Amino acid sequence: IVGTLCFFTIIFLVFYLSFSGIGACLSHILAQIFTYILEHLYIGLIKMGASESLCRLVILGVFHGVASVLSCLPQTVILFFLLDFLEACGYISRAVRALDHAFRPIGLSGEALLPVLMGFGCTVPAIIAASHTKEKESATCLLVFIPCNAKVPLLTLIVYNFFEQKRTLVAFFLYLLCISMGIIQAFWQNKQIKPPAFADELPPLELPPISTLIMQTRIKTKEYLIRAATIVFLSCLAVNILSTLTPSFAITQCKDESILAHFGDLLAPIFSPLGFDDGRLISALLSGIFAKEMIVSTAEVLIPEGIKTMLSPAQALSFLVFGFMYSPCITATCTIKKEFGAEKSLRLFIGCTATAYAISYLIYTIYRIFA
Repeated sequence: IVGTLCFFTIIFLVFYLSFSGIGACLSHILAQIFTYILEHLYIGLIKMGASESLCRLVILGVFHGVASVLSCLPQTVILFFLLDFLEACGYISRAVRALDHAFRPIGLSGEALLPVLMGFGCTVPAIIAASHTKEKESATCLLVFIPCNAKVPLLTLIVYNFFEQKRTLVAFFLYLLCISMGIIQAFWQNKQIKPPAFADELPPLELPPISTLIMQTRIKTKEYLIRAATIVFLSCLAVNILSTLTPSFAITQCKDESILAHFGDLLAPIFSPLGFDDGRLISALLSGIFAKEMIVSTAEVLIPEGIKTMLSPAQALSFLVFGFMYSPCITATCTIKKEFGAEKSLRLFIGCTATAYAISYLIYTIYRIFA
């Protein structure tokens, strides 16, 4: 019991340092730097005679979308560093042992904690790691709800605009909610199976070399940057093109007339009970299927006036919960298909989205009643 309480206390401190402490301060500074650079680059190109439409597409559209993701880099790096520190110093092995009793009622052993912690970085390697455990299907049901680092930009966007004074509490609540839903899913998947006895030896507690931690963090940061420079960049480009063309393929300056907005408007009535029925928000969620970072960058493109102008705190929290809990990205879905088959991946895709819808509706209703 004490070990479990210590674990949650330590994880809470990790979130505090990442999202409300030094990480939040550095992210704010970096966002201001990106804004300054892009604005002056745009003005400079216009003065040099460059096409205004092209500059708006590339600078204020594509680059601004990528910058909105990169501005969360300090928070992501700090989160990586702290989790790597906990693992290297030997604490994670003790947390695995301490939480073994908590995993057993849902048919898992403490070993499931290792893929879960990997899932905070990226769902794909976590699923691959879970596939080598004896409870692989149940562990995968849990992992699809674990928030990966690609969802951090969405969390940052919402808490900075709507919950400035409660950033740590909102982040901790959201992560705890996602983990709880994953545990429930794993329980229904594996409730009849008893996990094997946990017998791993504990490594000694020791301070890890700083050089090792820096190297591990640098590797993960490099992967994050490569993702932003490739998938997010190309996705931002596609989103900007779709938000510039009308269904008749004519160029428009009004985002509400674009192909992307029209597609979002078709699905908007479905999301009305959740508090957000603007087609631009739905389009942002749809783009998140390809890469979760795209939710923020797409919203930045389609809503230049800012998301704060169109949502209340209750609606924003509902949008945040749905964005965190609905289906994993297409890469993770393909990994599940490769490891477990198409039927399993389809069930998890539909199950995650349906669960996200139900929980978002519940959160939105309760918030409006008691807030």
